Amino acid sequence: MHKARIHRSGGKSCEFDGCRRPHHAKGLCRAHRMQQLKGNTLKPLAKKQMTKAEFAEVLKSGLHDCRLCLEVIPLDGFYVRNGRPMMICKICTQDQVTANSFAFPSVDALNMFRISRGYVCGICGVSEQDVRENRLVIDHDHSCCPEPGKGCQACVRGLLCRGCNIMLGHYESLPEKLRSWEPANSYLRVVP
Repeated sequence: MHKARIHRSGGKSCEFDGCRRPHHAKGLCRAHRMQQLKGNTLKPLAKKQMTKAEFAEVLKSGLHDCRLCLEVIPLDGFYVRNGRPMMICKICTQDQVTANSFAFPSVDALNMFRISRGYVCGICGVSEQDVRENRLVIDHDHSCCPEPGKGCQACVRGLLCRGCNIMLGHYESLPEKLRSWEPANSYLRVVP
């Protein structure tokens, strides 16, 4: 069967560096072509599961590579399933959940949103690297999509540190005449 696939592809393989899968279209294998069509950055394809030898090597080194961000990080940066570290690190897993929760078409689109906001809190201006959790949260208009933790592109407003996000939630529930916190008022006037 493998020979038949290579034969249909004219003997060519994917042009993505390091990929030996058969050519499908536009010089790429089927999986890399799908990444391209979705507008994602082309990345190496993940293996389905580690072999026992690979797993033993990972445990011995104490490091593992994330198949999404391609960074090599300590094992405690990965969730564990069935006694083995998952292929995607905790941060990339959280990014996938966030992208899905707020209807971003991909993690790359979520990252472009973060870049467009300068990786800083829209109210206090603290940068993401100075936040204790090293993550800013996505702020969205709760009146648009009332389901907790869910939103759409129309209700996404910006990036906030956790403190400002909690404060803004309480602030918006105040009567209009009591809303005198200028940084929040300024943020709410500027965001779409």
